[in-house]
Amino acid sequence: MKYWIKNGYLLLKENSRYIIDKNDLLIENNKIKSIGINDKFVPEDYTIFDAANHLIMPGLINSHTHAYMNLMKNTADDLSF
Repeated sequence: MKYWIKNGYLLLKENSRYIIDKNDLLIENNKIKSIGINDKFVPEDYTIFDAANHLIMPGLINSHTHAYMNLMKNTADDLSF
């Protein structure tokens, strides 16, 4: 899968601060290939997304959650470990 996300505002971390810069992003096989594309370059086999007036940023993934525990709430409260 190849994606070209263009005209978006890219959230980048530079040293210890975050910046927002209008830029393009090329993604190949779920990895960032390039940031910053010249509009004259049009990749032929890329799926193009126009992100004008949108923020492009990493996904917010909750890697530690206890939401699953709600499914078993009060099931074995009377048992000891």
